[in-house]
Amino acid sequence: MRVLAVAALCAGCNVNPAFTCPAGDGLGSWEQLPAEHQPGARYAAVAAVVGDDVVVFGGMDATGVRGDGTRYLTAQARWTPLPMENAPAPRAEATFVVAQDALNTPLLVVFGGQKAGVDVAAAPDAVLDNGAIYDASVDRWTPLPSGGPSARYRAAGAFNRPARRAYVVGGLGPDGAPRKDAWELDFNVSPPRWAMLAGEVPLAPPRDARPFMAPPLGAAVLPRTGSPGQIVLVAPHGTPESNGVQARAATYVLPLGPWVMDLVQTAPPARVGAAVTLADNLGVFFVQGGHVPRPDPGADAQLFVDDLVVFIPPEPDPEAPLTPARSAPGTNQWVTACASGPDGGVVEQSQCAAASVSVPRAFHGATWTGDGLLVAGGVDPGSCGGAAFWDLATRSWRRTTFLQSPARTRLPMLVFLEDVGALAFGGHRPASLAGQPAAAVRWMP
Repeated sequence: MRVLAVAALCAGCNVNPAFTCPAGDGLGSWEQLPAEHQPGARYAAVAAVVGDDVVVFGGMDATGVRGDGTRYLTAQARWTPLPMENAPAPRAEATFVVAQDALNTPLLVVFGGQKAGVDVAAAPDAVLDNGAIYDASVDRWTPLPSGGPSARYRAAGAFNRPARRAYVVGGLGPDGAPRKDAWELDFNVSPPRWAMLAGEVPLAPPRDARPFMAPPLGAAVLPRTGSPGQIVLVAPHGTPESNGVQARAATYVLPLGPWVMDLVQTAPPARVGAAVTLADNLGVFFVQGGHVPRPDPGADAQLFVDDLVVFIPPEPDPEAPLTPARSAPGTNQWVTACASGPDGGVVEQSQCAAASVSVPRAFHGATWTGDGLLVAGGVDPGSCGGAAFWDLATRSWRRTTFLQSPARTRLPMLVFLEDVGALAFGGHRPASLAGQPAAAVRWMP
């Protein structure tokens, strides 16, 4: 049955005949979620865990840019539409941040994005400078306050939970040029208030002319001793200055910075379409997969990057200026996570070979489960689709069960909730899948 399922997914697509799709080995199980009110086929949408539920808004589908949304109520195992009153205008590639106010109310901030559904160079007025806040406790949207960031899309978003401040970092402007500023939204006051951070953001998203095919930078705020926190940015595609030769990362100790780049001698090769995921319980970023910086790798397996690399942010000395030289030993650098190693699977890059994921992939979804990394969907040489899980304890990859697993879609949305599992939905679907339903599915380990 697996062979028949893979053949159906690959009908009419460019498949490498020399690449054999491995079978799922039975890890966990996938099941379809209720069909009523589920988000349906879309990509470049907002998708986030807000409180105990999952919220999806906006994005792009075959009809254009979307302005609707839905919420998965985990306690009731059902979807319900989001309200439309005061909701953000239709948009895709928006910045979103899961936040909390002074009363610990679960909130979702949606800012910017673009509404054209085409290369913004042809429609610069399509880039947005507004947004709204969704309050999950009362199921209500409120417009964002004015005085904030200028119009942008593909900006990074992060939240500083102890300080109750959200951040919108960088992005691309209406002309496609990088935005080099970062903004803070303070939820300690009502209404929340914008303020610009000092210093220029050193990293930018890819200027890919193909709409929605370039995910934004990975970003998070990590707690740090002696400071209100530290913004971390990860760019698997590298920087324009380096011509995309190496992946790069940068950090910013709040509240005044400065931005500090990673140790470049440890940075891995750049890649396009990699999945960037924060392992919040470890305080590190995982970067998995992608392909070499070419427009389209086609079915050439040699062009796919099949490793798992980790960026370890610096632990700054609060009494000294933050520079790479003053970072704690073993931090502010990249390492490779491999199948064997003396320190929990994260070892020096020179000490282990690339970690195979069974199916190399790019433009896929990824989520951290607390004890491992789940990757799903994307494009691969054999158009295999499916999913795989990297176990932190055993430092090894296993394929999940194939039945009901995510199909071959670019940029599927993938989130994880404790006691609920991983939810996968949406994604840019190739023409060979045009007649198939885009069902939302759930994976339980």
